[in-house]
Parts: sequence; C-alpha cells; structure tokens
Amino acid sequence: MSFSRQSEVEHWERKLYDYRESHFELSARVHISHLVFESGFRRRMDGRQNIRRLTQLMKMQGCQRLMRDNHVPVIVPRAHWQDRVRPRSGSGIIPSLDMELDYRLCAYDHENLITAARNFLGLDDQWWIVDVYLTDNEEVSPDDHRNEAESICHKFIQSLKERYPNDNRPPDGLIYERINRYEGYLDTPRDPLAANNWWAVLEALAGSKKGRYLTQFFKHETLHQKLNSLLVIPGLWGGMRIGLLHKLTAMHCDEPIACYWELTSTTFSRLVRGRDELLLLIDGVTVELLQSRVHKVSSKDLNSLQVELEEGRLFPNFSEGTRQDIWARLKEIDYPIPTLKTFFKDRLYLEVAQSVMKRLFVQPRRGKITIDQGVYGKYDTPVPVSMALRQEWLGSDLLEF
Repeated sequence: MSFSRQSEVEHWERKLYDYRESHFELSARVHISHLVFESGFRRRMDGRQNIRRLTQLMKMQGCQRLMRDNHVPVIVPRAHWQDRVRPRSGSGIIPSLDMELDYRLCAYDHENLITAARNFLGLDDQWWIVDVYLTDNEEVSPDDHRNEAESICHKFIQSLKERYPNDNRPPDGLIYERINRYEGYLDTPRDPLAANNWWAVLEALAGSKKGRYLTQFFKHETLHQKLNSLLVIPGLWGGMRIGLLHKLTAMHCDEPIACYWELTSTTFSRLVRGRDELLLLIDGVTVELLQSRVHKVSSKDLNSLQVELEEGRLFPNFSEGTRQDIWARLKEIDYPIPTLKTFFKDRLYLEVAQSVMKRLFVQPRRGKITIDQGVYGKYDTPVPVSMALRQEWLGSDLLEF
C-alpha cells in the first residue's frame, strides 16, 4: 500500500465534485421496477443478511424514501433525456419520471435498500426517489480511459457504486477483492487512489490490524495467488476473514492450506463441468445452502436441498436445464462441500496438528520452511505426496468431522 499525495486527492476530489454538479439534472419519483443494478461480484457474494437487516428496520421505523441520503443515483444517456425519459409536468414538488415501458434506469447505489423496500412496500406503493445524472454517450463505458473526461466519468460511476450509507461495513470478501483489483493483482490496471480508499475502509475501525495482516499476506506469493484463484466464485467470499490471514502465514502449512482451497475450487468446478463463466454465477445464498452438506451420504441433506432447488433458492442464476444438470452431479459428491467459511473453521484442526508436527524438526536459522518440507527433509520421504492424494485424504477427514 502506498499513501496518496494530498494534492492528487484534492485534484480528483474537485474533478468529481464539478462533474457531479454539472451532470446532475433533478431528483424525481420512479416506480421501483424501472431500476436495474449491476450483476457483479458484490451482488453474487452477498448472502442477503443485510437485506434482512434493512427489512427488519423498515418494519420497526417505516420506509424512509425522501431523505437525500436514501436517494438512488441513476445514469441516463443525454440522448435519451426528453426522448425516452422525461419529467412529468405539473407533478408536484418532486416530479415523477415518464419513460417507455421497456426502459430501465441504470442504478448505482442502495441495491439492498431497494430489494428490502420491494419486499416491504405494498404493490400500489412501490416508488422511490432517484437522483438523475446525464452523461454523454461516449462517457458511459467505465473501461475506456482514452481521455480525461472518460476517466472522470469512470471515477464518478465508481464513487457511486462503492458507497455504503445503508449497508453494514463492507464485508471482508468484497474489501479483499477490491484491493486486489485496484492494486493490479487481478490483471487489471492499478488505480492507487481507489486502492487507498479500500485500504482506508479496511482500517476504519480503531485498533484494527487487518491492514497489516493483509499487507503481510500479499508478500506470501504462493498463498496469495492460490486464494485469488477462488475469486472466480463470488459466492464463496461471504466467508472471508481478513483478520485471520496472519495466522495462516505463521503456521507454515502452505501445502495443506493450498490443498483445501484447491479442493474447494475443484468441487464447485465439478458442479458446472469446469465452465468458468458458470462459476461466476454461483451466489452467496447457494454457497450457504451447500456448505458442509454430504448429498450422497445424507438423505436429510439431499431432501433439504431438493426443496431449496424446487423453490428456486439454490442456483437461482442458472437456467432450469443447467440447474438439473448441476443437481445430478451434486448428488454424487460424497464429502462435505468445503467453502471459505468452513476453511476458517477447519483451520483450528490444522493448528492442533501443526503444533505437534513442528516439534519433529528444527527450523533453520536463516529462512523459513513449511511443516511438510521440514518433515520430508528430516525423514527423507522418497515419494512426494501428490495434490490429488492430499485431496482424497482431506475429503475423508472432512467426512469424519
């Protein structure tokens, strides 16, 4: 992590302020059904706990829609304004928007709040307040940075998407993914300012050492790369615990840790026949339902998940044919399905074994070696244990627990 220069921060802050002021058109009332949100990593890793929290708050204090902090920012191409989207004349202090029946507004914040409101509000009361920003057509794409105007547009949209006024603190999984993305570890361009914003979110709580733990973890190239390989499965990341990463590097158990993560990846890849584009559709609710279940062994697990499948909560982002295909392979798994959440719990068993195994050899004074390397070196094991054999043993061990 590198610290931002104040002059650079103020430069972009002023640019974003000016952009917001010049592109803001009006606040207006719209039907909730006209709002659509991005279907990305943040949504798919969400286990819906915050939606339940917001729904409960609405039951206690009602649904507050007029306060500016609760307005939903939407982006409308300037070419669509007054053509496909227009304010209704004479519709009160807060005007309503008229739009074509099939037109949808690209919303960039408060998705959980809108989802909770959709469940709470009556059918004839499904409206919300949006703040409308108009953009030129060439500015809409956030990935095109050919000139400063497009770069400012990208950073403005980024600032809308990465606010958390109605959320709990962002989950560790999302913080981990964003820092990796903006630090350039995911084959993406580095964005130091955005990265520092997320480092600041990570250390927002007084006394937090998570920033230090994550910095140390990034220096461990093997485990860092292996853990990043699970980012293709967004639903796993609700179970991320940045506050425990320092324990992983201190254990010197790289091989069994990597094996667990490899088994996790292999398990979910097996369900979708190794198709990476389908791994991206696995959501947090599905992972919560699947973890630690043994469908081939436990009829209770099988029957319980059969109900979830039929009611659409299991693998909701897939077509019906694909869901049935996944279900057939799911029934053949004969070990508890591992996830990141189960990993951080099962890590406790590994700590017990590590405390015993480390006494079988002496760590060299210079440099560190893993427990496996120390034991193999001490007892001169002629045949290295393969990853496949490790996974077979791990599956059996998980079943015993």
